[in-house]
Amino acid sequence: MKDPGFFELPETGRVFRGWRKGGHGKVNMHKAFLVSSNTYFFSLAYQADIEELSNHLFSLGFGQKVCKDCYDEDQALVPTPEWKYSVMNAGWVKGDTVNLGIGQGYLLVTPMQLANYAYLLAKKGISSEPSIVTFENAKKSLKIWQDDKFHESDWNKMHQALLGVIESDFGTARSIRDLKEFQVAGKSGTAELVSLDSKEAYQEVRTSELLRDHSIIIAFGPMPKPKYAVSVVIENGESGGAVAGPVAIEVLKSLINE
Repeated sequence: MKDPGFFELPETGRVFRGWRKGGHGKVNMHKAFLVSSNTYFFSLAYQADIEELSNHLFSLGFGQKVCKDCYDEDQALVPTPEWKYSVMNAGWVKGDTVNLGIGQGYLLVTPMQLANYAYLLAKKGISSEPSIVTFENAKKSLKIWQDDKFHESDWNKMHQALLGVIESDFGTARSIRDLKEFQVAGKSGTAELVSLDSKEAYQEVRTSELLRDHSIIIAFGPMPKPKYAVSVVIENGESGGAVAGPVAIEVLKSLINE
């Protein structure tokens, strides 16, 4: 598909803008991950059924507690039409699904859920329950994420795309690729605190540090046989790759070099 830098909702004409003015040209899923094409994922989410999408997110650990022994863990929120009606007394609209497609809108996640998700990606659907304290001789329960539509080739394509985010010349997190001696896969991003229609409006808002986007990255490595997965969230840090990325690399370094 072609990414012109925005997605227009057919029903209402509402415009959802990508981060790069003019877009990224012709993109497929692989390139969409590398360059972080919002337009591609807006379009993909538009084609999705919200019930199927929310159930899929639940199955990956979002919207629920995922840590075995974390104190007072927050389960955060995967929004559904039922939730919106009960809380906001309003119906779900297609634009809500489009926003959800890039992790924005009403979706709320925790760093632990992101780390759990990153590890599930790293291990191709097989992950152990996260815990803060590991007891000797205690067996961790393995959870196998099952989806008949996912095959080994799908996982390999995902790994290659996420590897390219950091290791390729076009990846949005390429600024951190020379900070280590091993290869890392990951995805950087930002969590918006204020919904705005233009970069000009955002420049006005960012004069207040507390309204700036959060900086986020998930990463796993060393590739091609990852052992560790991390998530980093820096409040009001803005750029995911440039700000959260170096922190993730240092954590991976300490784990791998133990």
